[in-house]
Amino acid sequence: MRGEVQLLTRNIRVEGKKMPVKDDGWGGHVTTTTYVNPDTNKINYGRLDWDNVQVYNCSQRNTWNAAVRFAKTGASVSSSISNSAIHQGFGWALYIAESKNVAVSTTAMVGFRAVGANVHASESVTLDGNFVGDVTERDEFGKADMAVDKRACYAICSYNEPDRCRSISIVNNIAAGCVFAGFVAPGVACDDIST
Repeated sequence: MRGEVQLLTRNIRVEGKKMPVKDDGWGGHVTTTTYVNPDTNKINYGRLDWDNVQVYNCSQRNTWNAAVRFAKTGASVSSSISNSAIHQGFGWALYIAESKNVAVSTTAMVGFRAVGANVHASESVTLDGNFVGDVTERDEFGKADMAVDKRACYAICSYNEPDRCRSISIVNNIAAGCVFAGFVAPGVACDDIST
């Protein structure tokens, strides 16, 4: 038998509002994105640099609004999360979508639904030395029609098809206590440079 112990408290804490289970499960989320300012027509590049931050009771049930989400970031800047804890949410812990230059290291993601960390259509993303655990299936999904919910600790360029990713590095990570699979990623031949 193997056990994992993670310290989930930090001095800086981002906390979502507690809601009864019967409610829609909106725990809040932190989003980093790039957008065009309509007043100035200037591009504002989103960037997040966190070290030693706790995110608690965040993410939204049955949506892609993860506790921490990167959406179309990194064209000319990079973002990083390190030594942090993201735990106890209604949906996903981390979602990196259509983004570049994101590094997440030595961060614990514990107590989420369906997926812990999801990377989608992104480039130059590094997940190094993270822990994802206690990811369970959604209670209400597929009960009526017997549909199978996609779920895993880490869904790397595999949740949405087709999912084009480039230069994704997943090293030294731990997956524990997840329904279905620890790591789900597309397979390619070692000498295939087309992806």
